[in-house]
This record gives sequence, structure tokens and C-alpha cells, in this order.
Amino acid sequence: ASVEYKILVRGFGTNTGTFRLEVASSSSPTPPPAPAPTPFPTPSPTPGSLTNDVCAGAQLISVGSYTGTNVGATSDGNEASSCMNPTSAGVWYTVIGTGGSMTINTCDSITNFDT
Repeated sequence: ASVEYKILVRGFGTNTGTFRLEVASSSSPTPPPAPAPTPFPTPSPTPGSLTNDVCAGAQLISVGSYTGTNVGATSDGNEASSCMNPTSAGVWYTVIGTGGSMTINTCDSITNFDT
């Protein structure tokens, strides 16, 4: 059975900005391709206006490259369970395991803040 993983993209401390999220796998993805996240640039979102701002609204993605923003993200309380500063809000994604090794990366020239 496939395993569902949650990904939280947020800035170090209170950093916000645009990011590229790369999802790679050593095997073929099992789910069909998911729709891409909201295209960037996102025009000055108001707090809470991002559809994947809360863990329960995590956007389904698969192996590929996605561009997004955490500008305007608010905390839904689930950030505190990760290893960073619980006051840093972010945006959520869901990826279904492929049965192989997977790599998640935000280190890219598009990412303009410390994630």
C-alpha cells in the first residue's frame, strides 16, 4: 500500500517568499499526476487566502517541480510538531510514496528565502 506524506514549506524564522519544490523518486509514481499548485507570482495574498495554508488543505502533488509561495500563510497549529520555530507559518503539500526512495528539495534559484 502507498504511504501518504505531508510536506510543510515555510521559512526559517519568519522568512517568506517564492519557492520551487522539487519532488524526485527512484521509482515511478503510483498516483496519477496531480494538478500544479497555485501558479506564481501570487498577487499579495491576504492572510489565510492560500488554499493549502492549513494541514487539512494540503495540496496533492506527485513527482515533479512546483512553484509556490508562503507569503500570507498563517499558522494552523500543526507547524509546532516540526523541528523548526513553531511561529513560522507555511504551506502544506501531500505526496503519495512511490515505493522507492524519494527526495524533497527547495534549494533552487527560484527559492528566494531561507526555507
